[in-house]
Amino acid sequence: MRQAAAPEATERMDRSGQSGAVPSTGGAELGSAGSEARWLAVSVAVMAILAAIDLTLPSNANISGALVVAPFLASVGSRPKPVAALGALAVLAALGLADADGSGLHASAARVSVILVGTGVALEAARVRVRRERRLVDLTNVSQAAQAAIIRQPPPMVGEVAVGSWYEASVRAATVGGDCYEALDTNFGTRLLVGDVRGHGLPSVRLAALVVGGFRALAHVEPDLATVAHELDLLVSRYARDLGSAGVDGEEFVTAVMAEVRGSTVTLANCGHPPPLLVTPEGKVTVLAASSPSPPLGVGSDPDLESVAVPAGGRVLLYTDGLIEARDASGAFFDLEAAAVVLAEGPLDDGVRTIMAALEAHASGRVTDDVAILAFEPAARRAPAGERAR
Repeated sequence: MRQAAAPEATERMDRSGQSGAVPSTGGAELGSAGSEARWLAVSVAVMAILAAIDLTLPSNANISGALVVAPFLASVGSRPKPVAALGALAVLAALGLADADGSGLHASAARVSVILVGTGVALEAARVRVRRERRLVDLTNVSQAAQAAIIRQPPPMVGEVAVGSWYEASVRAATVGGDCYEALDTNFGTRLLVGDVRGHGLPSVRLAALVVGGFRALAHVEPDLATVAHELDLLVSRYARDLGSAGVDGEEFVTAVMAEVRGSTVTLANCGHPPPLLVTPEGKVTVLAASSPSPPLGVGSDPDLESVAVPAGGRVLLYTDGLIEARDASGAFFDLEAAAVVLAEGPLDDGVRTIMAALEAHASGRVTDDVAILAFEPAARRAPAGERAR
């Protein structure tokens, strides 16, 4: 469930994944033709300006050697072949300028040598940059595949529960993050999880995979949601004690909230995570804070189960802290309670997209933490969220 929003936000969000909010596995690409064309255009323009200035100067003040700037500029955003072509063009321009001012080919030899040497340096700089970009693209594609294996898009209906989801990795984390979610139809009702692993990078992805995999296994066989939380706590604790594993420092933990939906009753187990929100059809937003706070998974989490009766048409929003810790230019936090009112009516997916668009606008497109969202509507079999009238 994904995309739509303000134009700028939509353009950025569309690049990061498919409809439904999980990272795309289509693969990142090296550079862009538009970016390369802009650098080439700037380089040619600078060359033309320098040539025009040279034509206004006396023959003893020839500055055609400065044309070496053009291939250097091109090397910032162009591939080696266009850089070489600009170097050749700069040499031809220098020879033409020498002929125009009558200084002759002999006098221009030093200036041409400067351009040739500079072009060689620019070529090597372009090759190094392209190699680094290719390695980054390869790493990005691997991380996207790893993330997609963990974050799978829930269907619109999971059991009798309508679900809308979103995942977006932060700009800082590129594509790899530790946020995760899952929604499962089990014999004990529909069970949902949203989690946030401490840190970023591949170690956090490994722990997120462990937690999601553990939840998928336990949710189908363990009738007590509190026991599911307890077993996940032990799982994370054992992982944190395995200091021989790469990236493990013994301080790993995961904040998480789990929900079990049976009819209109939602039972919550909150393990040190931001509290869910309940949004009624009238637009009232209630924070479902735990009466007895529990530490995160991995540090002795033992949450009390708390149940809430969701009114007909009510929606519950589970999310990670990237949604509430985003700041605007003045340092003010994003007001999720105000933004969540959009879930009161209309298709559930549209509401999730609108919240994300509001977040992007608030942070001016600079969201610095991963964001994972699961919004759901209990007992929605007769009126799926995607079909409800606005």
